[in-house]
Amino acid sequence: MSDLKAGIVAPVRGEVPTEKVHTHPMEKGESHDQALREIVETAEEERMRLCHIGFEPIETRNKAEIEIWNQCIQLANMLIEKNRNYGNSALDPLRIFSKADAVEQLRVRIDDKLSRLMRGKDAGEDVILDLLGYLVLLRIAMKKETKQ
Repeated sequence: MSDLKAGIVAPVRGEVPTEKVHTHPMEKGESHDQALREIVETAEEERMRLCHIGFEPIETRNKAEIEIWNQCIQLANMLIEKNRNYGNSALDPLRIFSKADAVEQLRVRIDDKLSRLMRGKDAGEDVILDLLGYLVLLRIAMKKETKQ
């Protein structure tokens, strides 16, 4: 296991995360500034622990890394929200009209997004974010197909 600050441990693949129980800093008689600093540090430790479940920790060192992380989180949130709204239709399509498998259907959606991007017709949507999302879904569908 890899240690992070103050007893928070991020697991190696497959391990269950463990954490140190923290008491509120004001209960320890610290000043407001000290307590605030400790709360921020604890929040950062918890964010790192949650971000790295199943992975070795990666410490964020610069603005580019923070922005990369933020973009990935935004993409994940969009995919999860759309997956909930559409009932997992990208990875487990109902096949009412089209009989194509999930991988082929995702390829068609990617072609459509690339076409919009090339033509400059975004229809008020974030075509690049959608395209990234479809590529992630394609990757998941291809792995799922390989396992079957």
